[in-house]
Amino acid sequence: LATVAIRFTGRPDPSLQSHLLINDRLVVVGTPALVKKLGKNPAKWPAAQLLRHTYMDWSVWTSSQDLATPLEVDGLEFNDAVILLDAAKRGLGLGISRLSVAWESLEKGELVLASPHVCSSPLNFYLMYRFDCADNPAIRTFTDWVIEATKIWEKRLQQYGKKSERKVLKSSNKN
Repeated sequence: LATVAIRFTGRPDPSLQSHLLINDRLVVVGTPALVKKLGKNPAKWPAAQLLRHTYMDWSVWTSSQDLATPLEVDGLEFNDAVILLDAAKRGLGLGISRLSVAWESLEKGELVLASPHVCSSPLNFYLMYRFDCADNPAIRTFTDWVIEATKIWEKRLQQYGKKSERKVLKSSNKN
């Protein structure tokens, strides 16, 4: 029996053949109105307005930049990334998110980057299967298809990231 899995993990299982699908990034998002109100300086964001995810804390994002003091996070907590984004879209606070999850809402303008700082996500999607299945034609075909599809997605994310970074930096220079 040949089984292929797509796993969301920090590192692939060394006993399996693994292909990194998306090198995701972490961003902080909020509604345009809330970001305008709170500003783009993380040091000035109220702890109670920073939305939390049960399985993804803010420490990776905050530690990947030079903040004078650690960011205190004490907002609502969610165990689902999509529900956290929905709360952010409703103006309940700023949320930490993977760019791949927030991308559509950012493209639509429902959310904007609250900070120009973007960092690598510690968790990513990997396609995995047993080494002894690598020559299975069905697995090769599926793997090639998934990898090609994720290359298109990755390119879209990179293009969005560059466009958004320019927009965020341009608006930061006006303030």
